[in-house]
Amino acid sequence: MIVVGIVYFSLKETLPETKRSPSSLKHIVSTFYELLKDRTFMGFALALGFAHGGSFAYVAGTPFVYQGIYDVSPQLFSVLFGINGLAMIIGSFVIGRFSGIIRERTLLFTALVIGVGATFILLFMTAIEAPLAAIVIPIFVYMTGMGMILTSSFTLAIAKQGHRQGVQAPCWVYSRYLLEPSWRRLLD
Repeated sequence: MIVVGIVYFSLKETLPETKRSPSSLKHIVSTFYELLKDRTFMGFALALGFAHGGSFAYVAGTPFVYQGIYDVSPQLFSVLFGINGLAMIIGSFVIGRFSGIIRERTLLFTALVIGVGATFILLFMTAIEAPLAAIVIPIFVYMTGMGMILTSSFTLAIAKQGHRQGVQAPCWVYSRYLLEPSWRRLLD
């Protein structure tokens, strides 16, 4: 709290008053509504929301699958979980590295295809009761795609929202957290 107080009182606004958006509730609600009508923004927000649904399924399901079905020790489970965190970092790195070379929309589409493909491979491997490695690899690939989706969908969504960035951030967050409860209900 002390650090928050120091930052709040010591940092001054750098945006000139003439360029600032009004902070009235009416303006916030109308800008939020404009964002909801923006098909491009909502497309990227939904891509992120659905991808987060998959990652929620991963977080909720892997303890059961790894420890309940494959009898993985807690230590190995921790390693596998950490490796998938690394996969997300790799995916984010790929977007950063190649976004100047390949169109970012193409990279996002590729990441979505990777995620869907890895999901179907994982479903097939689970159905045939494949060995643990055949489960771990598609999850790693999916989480790599997730890192790509997180990075590219966000940057593409805000690219044309400069005049509404103060409101687009909560809308972006809501897209994730409004979809996740739906995924939870499906997984229960």
